[in-house]
Amino acid sequence: MILRLRVLIPSLLTLCFLLLIPQLLQAQLPDCSPTGHTVYVHTNNIENWDITAPLVTGTNPSTNTIAMPPGAVGLAVANNLNDPTGPSPTFYTTAGGNFYYYNGTGWINTGHTASTVNIGGGGNFVYGLEGGTGTVYKYDGTGNATMLLVVPGFAAGGGGGPFDIVADCAGNFYVLRTLAPAWLRKYSPAGTLLQEWEVTGAVSTGSGGGFAIVGNMMYHHNAGLQQGVIGATTVVCTPVTGPFPSPGDFASCPVGGAGTASTNDTVFNCIPGTAKSITASGTAPFTHTIISGTGTITGTGPSFGVTCDQPVTIALTSTSNSTCSPIAYDTIMVVPAPSVNAGPDDTLYGCARYTGTLHGTLSGSTSWVNYTYGWTPSGLITSGANTPNPVIAPVADTIYKLTVTTGPDQGGCSISDSLRIKVVDESILPDYQFSINLGCTEDTVHFTNQSIRGTKSFWYFGDGSTDTLTHPQHIYTSQDNYQVKLISSNYLCKDSVIKIVDTRHPLAAAFTTDRDTLCLGTSINYTNNSTVSLQPASYFWDFGDGTSETFSNPSHVYTVPGTYRIMLAIHDRLPCYDTAYHTVVVDSTPQVSLLLDNHDICTGQTATITASYTHSGNIGLDWSFGDGNLATDINPASHAYELPGTYFIHLKARYRVCEEKDAQDSVNVHALPLVNLGPDTTLCLDAAPFFLSNLATAGTGDRYRWNTGDTTGVLRIAHDGTYSLTVTTVYDCNATDAVVVKKDCYIDVPNSFTPNGDGVNDYFFPRQLLSRSVGAFTMKVFNRWGQIVYETSNRNGRGWDGRFNDKEQPSGVYLYQINVILENGRTEQFTGNVTLLR
Repeated sequence: MILRLRVLIPSLLTLCFLLLIPQLLQAQLPDCSPTGHTVYVHTNNIENWDITAPLVTGTNPSTNTIAMPPGAVGLAVANNLNDPTGPSPTFYTTAGGNFYYYNGTGWINTGHTASTVNIGGGGNFVYGLEGGTGTVYKYDGTGNATMLLVVPGFAAGGGGGPFDIVADCAGNFYVLRTLAPAWLRKYSPAGTLLQEWEVTGAVSTGSGGGFAIVGNMMYHHNAGLQQGVIGATTVVCTPVTGPFPSPGDFASCPVGGAGTASTNDTVFNCIPGTAKSITASGTAPFTHTIISGTGTITGTGPSFGVTCDQPVTIALTSTSNSTCSPIAYDTIMVVPAPSVNAGPDDTLYGCARYTGTLHGTLSGSTSWVNYTYGWTPSGLITSGANTPNPVIAPVADTIYKLTVTTGPDQGGCSISDSLRIKVVDESILPDYQFSINLGCTEDTVHFTNQSIRGTKSFWYFGDGSTDTLTHPQHIYTSQDNYQVKLISSNYLCKDSVIKIVDTRHPLAAAFTTDRDTLCLGTSINYTNNSTVSLQPASYFWDFGDGTSETFSNPSHVYTVPGTYRIMLAIHDRLPCYDTAYHTVVVDSTPQVSLLLDNHDICTGQTATITASYTHSGNIGLDWSFGDGNLATDINPASHAYELPGTYFIHLKARYRVCEEKDAQDSVNVHALPLVNLGPDTTLCLDAAPFFLSNLATAGTGDRYRWNTGDTTGVLRIAHDGTYSLTVTTVYDCNATDAVVVKKDCYIDVPNSFTPNGDGVNDYFFPRQLLSRSVGAFTMKVFNRWGQIVYETSNRNGRGWDGRFNDKEQPSGVYLYQINVILENGRTEQFTGNVTLLR
C-alpha cells in the first residue's frame, strides 16, 4: 500500500529549535509536531483534546497548564505574529475587544482590535468571523484587524454556525455553516472562494461551540460533538459519543501543519503467519514508530514488513517537498490475517440420509472487521451456509471447504480450509407377512417379521393395540380394514412399513319396504338387502302380527291398523347370525263430519264450525267458507260474513296414505236492521218539545230500545242532549243510530281582539246571528287589578275599543262579565278573559 504522508510542521529548523527548548519552560504550548493531534477547547480554561484517544471525564480532554486571561473569549493556534523571539506557534485569544498572544510565560495585549471573538490562525494571519453577519476580518500582527469580506449566504435563515473560522498553513481560511443548506467553504487569503463541500448529517441550532480541521477530519460542536471526513465534494457528519465539556471555541494547528492519527490508513493482511508489506512515499530518511498494539517492523524504507497477531498502529515519517512543512507524516494500522480451521475430518452414520454440523473456527480475528463465512458444496448444506456451524446433508463421502472473506474496504481477503466427511449406511428394510383365522365375534391374525437389519420391533395393529414381539399374534374383535404398522429399528436407524389387514367377512341383515305407512287392507312388499360373505345363507321373517315367512323377498297384508316391528334374521355357513328391524304404520280408513254452533247469524257475526275426523294419518284440513275465503289446518274454524245469504261450508281432510274425505254444512246470514233518526238538530229552551222516530222501514218483529230506557217507536224530546235508538230483529241482529240536540239561544264570546284601526277585529263585543233571541244584556271589562275599564248595556254598540279614559290600554289579559236576559225571560251569566293584542 502507498502511504499518503501528510505535512505536519512549518520547518525542520523550527522543529529542531523546539526540541532544544526545555519542556518545562514551554508549559503546554500548542503541539504542531508530526505526532500532534490535539484540538484545544476553550471553556473556562484551555482543554487539551486528544482526538485519537477515547473521551474520558477529567482525562481526555485534560486541562492545559496555561490559564486564560481574564475576560478571554475566542481561542486560536497561529504563528507568532507579534514577537519573533517568542514561541511559535502559540495561542491567540480576544479579551476586551483586543488580540492577546501567549509569549511563553504570560499573555500579552497587542493593543490591536479584533472586531470579533470567533478566531482561527494559519499561514501568517489570524482570521475572525462575526457570527451574526458572516463578516470575516484578517489580522497580520501589524495593526487592527481589517474587514476582508462578508461570506455570502452564511447568515441567511438566522445563522448556521458554529460561529468559528479555521485556517491552513498556506493562509487559506475555512467557514462552516450547519443550518440548511449546510456547507464548508475554503477561501484564499484575498477572500476568493477556492472550494465548497456539501455537508450532510450536521446538527444545527443556529450557533455552536466552534470547529476544527485536523488532516482530512472535521470536528464541530453544535448541540453535541460531531465529526466528518472531508471528501472530494462532501462532508458526512456523525455523532461522537462520550463525555465532552460545553465549549466556547475550538483551536487547532493550521490545516496541513499537524499530523492526524485519527484518520489512520488501514491495511489488511490476507495471508496468515506472514508479514504485511507496506511502502512509504517521500524521500529518505524514513522512521517508524509503533503507536498502539504489538508487532514487529522490519526494513529501512521505503518498504517495510509488519508482522502482528493483533491490529497494530504505526507512524511513518519522511522528508517531503510540501510548501507548509519539510516533514511528511502518516499513520497506518495493520490488521493481521485470521487463521481459518474448517474442523477435523469426521464420519457420519445414517439411515440412507446423513446430517451433521460442522464446527469451523476463526482465530486471530479483529472485532471490528466484518468476516463473511461461506461453505461449499452449498447444495449439500441445509442451513447455516454463511455461519461457522452449518448443518450438512451429504449423500456420499464429501470434502467441505470453508472460505472466510472480507469486503473490499477491509482488504478483500479470502482464506480457506477443508475437511473430509465420510458416510456409513445403517438403514433398515422393514417387511412382514400375515395369515388370518376367521371367527364370528373375533378374528386371529399371525404376523411374521421379515425386516432386514432391524433388531427391535414395535407393532401398531390399527385398533389402538401395540406389541413389541418379533412375531406377534393379535385378536381383532371388530371386522374392518386395519392399517398395521411395523416399526423396525436398530441402534441408529428406524423405518416402518404399513400393510392392510382385511378381517372383513361381513354378515349384515338389511331390508327395505316399498312403503313405511299404508292404509288398512293394502299390500306391502319387502326387499332383502342383506350381505352374506360366506354363503349359503338362510332367512327368517317375523311381520309383527303373529305371522312369519322364509322367502328372500316376501309381501304381506295387515288386517288390523297399528304399528308393527318387522324382523329379518339371517345366518351364514360358519354359522354366524345377524338381524335387522323395520317399523311400518297401518292407518285406519278415515271418517269426517261437521258441527256448527249456530246456523242463523247476522252480517259481521262469527260462525264457529268444529270438525270431527280420524286423526290417524291426517296431514291437513282444507276449509272453504262459501264466500271465497279459505283456511288451512285449523279446528275449530271461525268465520264472519259481510253480506246476508246462505253459505255452504266445505271441509276436505287429507291423509298420508288413505284417500281424502269431505264434509259439508251451511249457515244462514241475516242482514242488520236499518235505523235512521235524521240529522242533528237544535232546541230552544222553554220552547215546544218535538219527537224522534226511526225514519227507515221497520221489519216484522223488530224491537226498539232508546238510550233513555224507552222501548216505544217514538221518543218525546224536551231537553238538549244525545239520543240513540237500537233496533233488534227476530234473529237478534241489531243496529243503532244517534242524534245530537243542541240549544239554539246563546252568546258567542271572542277570546281576543286587535284594536289597531285596520277595520278587522278592532272591538271586543259578543256577536252571533242567533243572538237575536237575546232581549237585554250588560257587559263589564276589568283589568288585572279589578278596575272597570269598560262597561255597556247597548246590544247594538261597537263594543270596547281597548281604551280607558281615552288612553290606549296595554296588551294583556282582561276579565269580562256578561249578564244576558233571553226573550223567553230566562237569564244567563258569562265570565271569562279576553286578550288585547297590539
